[in-house]
Amino acid sequence: MIVFGVDPGSNLAGLAVLKTSSQGEQRPDLLALDIYSTKKGASFDEKLFKILTEIEKAVIEFQPDVLVLEEAFTGANIQSALRLAEVRGAIIYLAQKNKIKVEHIAARKVKKAITGKGNASKESVASFLKFEFSLGDQEIPVDASDALGIAYSYCVGLNSTALESF
Repeated sequence: MIVFGVDPGSNLAGLAVLKTSSQGEQRPDLLALDIYSTKKGASFDEKLFKILTEIEKAVIEFQPDVLVLEEAFTGANIQSALRLAEVRGAIIYLAQKNKIKVEHIAARKVKKAITGKGNASKESVASFLKFEFSLGDQEIPVDASDALGIAYSYCVGLNSTALESF
């Protein structure tokens, strides 16, 4: 099974592609880890098009079975929350158009699944993932690390349904 983990954003989006033979039985294989960035000063529509185009290329290349999205975090900035909702909606549309199952997971649930603490720092999550996937001292952008955590949590059987108990 091919699993996409996506950390959506309008300026940067993280993507992790994992392959697992069966949920929870063994560590999944890391096929790709990337971030998609947009040009500073580009319009939101241009940014959205760029991010969707890159994710669509990955969909064509890897043919995922599942796309797991980080749930939207609503902060104080309403405009940012609306933009994030638009990005998420476009990604969900792309997945549905390609008959890819979509799952959603909250960031705190990913952190809890990986570190045992829902309020763990992004650094602790990244440190675990670097170790788990033998990435050594390689610098991993935050958006890519978040995407990898999202995909990894799903692959080990901790999808949104199983994580309801956290």
